[in-house]
Amino acid sequence: MAASYLWLVDYAHQADSLKLYTIFDSGHRNLSEIQAVFPIDGIFLTMPWRFTMFAKLAAVSLLTLASSQVMAAECKTTIDSTDQMSFSTKAIEIDKSCKTFTVELTHSGSLPKNVMGHNWVLSKEADMQPIATDGLAAGIDKNYLKEGDARIIAHTKLIGAKEKDSVTFDVSKLSADEKYGFFCSFPGHISMMKGTVTLK
Repeated sequence: MAASYLWLVDYAHQADSLKLYTIFDSGHRNLSEIQAVFPIDGIFLTMPWRFTMFAKLAAVSLLTLASSQVMAAECKTTIDSTDQMSFSTKAIEIDKSCKTFTVELTHSGSLPKNVMGHNWVLSKEADMQPIATDGLAAGIDKNYLKEGDARIIAHTKLIGAKEKDSVTFDVSKLSADEKYGFFCSFPGHISMMKGTVTLK
């Protein structure tokens, strides 16, 4: 019996394990039949010989689908902020395949937001400082952001110790040939709490 073997990931049942999928000739080519055996819960498929290539292509398609799921882009990130006026990362990369991207902001410090509040603000690099400057007059209740500021692409609310917030934005708002950055708009924090955002 001639056999060919394909390794596929069985996402439906065991996301962390590999299963062996087999396409093989039943040994009765002259009877015009071939079997394609997919060992998922004992499912067996029998089909005419003329569909042999179709069966193989179907298996390869399953392999491609499984591989794409393995390589699927991570379209979210978690960033921690501290009492030392720092973010846990200085750079965020967003895959072009993401339709939306989510940023979760946490605060691992011990100080309240009126003393050491933090938020996460996304904008073009050139707009970062002007947004922070204009936001001073808005006050803490407005997250130190000017209301209706069109330069702001996305932002979380201002949080204090042990709090968290998240924001999800449309990746289509970003352009690969533009420079973007993120920062905290709490007064004086932008000098230390900022980073880059890249669409790749």
